[in-house]
Formats: sequence, structure tokens, C-alpha cells
Amino acid sequence: MSKLRQKLSRGDYGVDRVLSKRMRDGASDEGQENQAPEEDGERRAFSSDQPIEPDRGGRGPGVLRWVFFLLIVAYTLFSYFHAPILRHVGKFLMVQDPVKRADLIVCTPDDPVGQCLSAAEFYHRGLSPYVFLPHAPPRAGLKTLQERGAVYPSSTALSLAALERLGVERSAIIIGEGGGGTVTQTAHGVKAVVKQKGFHALIIVTPPWRARLTRAVMRETFKDRDIDLMMAPSSYSNFRENEWWKSDIYLREVFFQYQRLFWHILTHLW
Repeated sequence: MSKLRQKLSRGDYGVDRVLSKRMRDGASDEGQENQAPEEDGERRAFSSDQPIEPDRGGRGPGVLRWVFFLLIVAYTLFSYFHAPILRHVGKFLMVQDPVKRADLIVCTPDDPVGQCLSAAEFYHRGLSPYVFLPHAPPRAGLKTLQERGAVYPSSTALSLAALERLGVERSAIIIGEGGGGTVTQTAHGVKAVVKQKGFHALIIVTPPWRARLTRAVMRETFKDRDIDLMMAPSSYSNFRENEWWKSDIYLREVFFQYQRLFWHILTHLW
């Protein structure tokens, strides 16, 4: 019996090993039972069908709604205030200076009827002894038309005849040399006359919608000379600042004048 107790105490028959093993297995089972819910939750979290990309919180539709709302507000405001806005758009192009006696009345390209009427009026008021006409380039096909025997006067000839009919003496009319189809070409033609005659003051007759651009071009052309430039938009034009946008012709002209004015400013910044 004593030998049997010694063997049991030494663990020769593995009883303590069996007991210790069972105790370890029980502990591990309890740990697995405690950890199982957490691991299952993690598996469910990673096995969901949600996309891998980050959630942007739906900002795209929200921004589009704000853009659409702002467009509606802008359209509403423009519809209500379009008349005052467009009135200022047209008025900005119309530049007019007080007119006093000058050395030369200058007609610019386009709107020859209104400019001839204004130039003749200034001439008869004694504001200047001379009227300048730009030499307009011939219209396309005019030479062929004349070669075939048709009589069709040029724009310069028509303006010349109109001024003479309005009582301006032929000796008082100066026709520019070279091309005068643009404001810049006309300005250089006027500058040549100014140098030759020694003039110091000019009355610039121009269509109302082109007054600001004409003044900018004239100032740039005569920046090296002391010249008094007086802008005088023709009062015989149908262009009205209160309703110019009702005419397709003036809609196009205003758009082009802003485009040309913007381009003139860009090209003369440096």
C-alpha cells in the first residue's frame, strides 16, 4: 500500500496529468465561448455587402440641388431686372462729350446716313470748317458690277454726295487716303491729316454703340500728340439705350462692340 501511494503521489499513473489536461481544456472551451460572439460579429462586419469605396455622404446630389436653386434665383432676378441691366449695358458704350469749336469733324465707318446728318449739322453751326470722310473699301463684286455696265456708287461716293446735298461745300470735305474700313484705319488716316494741317481739336462723329471703342482707339492713336478729342454720337441713329435689345441688329452690334473693346484693352495692356 505504501508503494501504491508513492506511485500515485509521483503521478506514475498520469492521474494528475489527466486532471490538469481536463482543466486546461475546460479553460480553453470557456475562452472560446467568451470570444465566439465577438469573432462572429467581426466576421459579419467584414462579410457585409457594403462597397469598399468610402462613403461620400451623398454630397453630389446636394450640390446639384444648390446649383439648380441658384440658377432659378439668377433667372428670376434677371427676368425682373433685365431692363435696368441691359439699359446700363448699352449706356456704357455711349460716350458723349460737350462739343465746342474744333478744326475738323471726323466721320467714322458704318452708319453713313446718321453721321452725314450730324456732320452737316455741326458744319452749319460753325463748329468746324472741315469734314473728314474715311475712304471705305469697295464692296465685294463692285468692280465686276461696274465692268458689266451697272452704275453702283461706292460708300464713300454716297457719303460725299449726301454731304454736298446737305449744303457742305466740296472744298470743305477731306477724303482719307488708304483703307478706312475699321476704326483703327480711320484713326491713322485722320492722324495723317492732323499732321499735315496742324489741327489740335477734333469732333468725332460715330454711331452711338461704338462711341467708347472709338474714343479708346483715337486716344491710343494720338497719345503722342496734344489733341482735344470730342466724342459726338449721332443723334439720328435708331439705337436707344432703353430698348436696344429689342432689335436683332443692335443685339449683334453690342455683342461685337464689347468683344472688340475687350480685345483692344488686352492688346494695349503692355
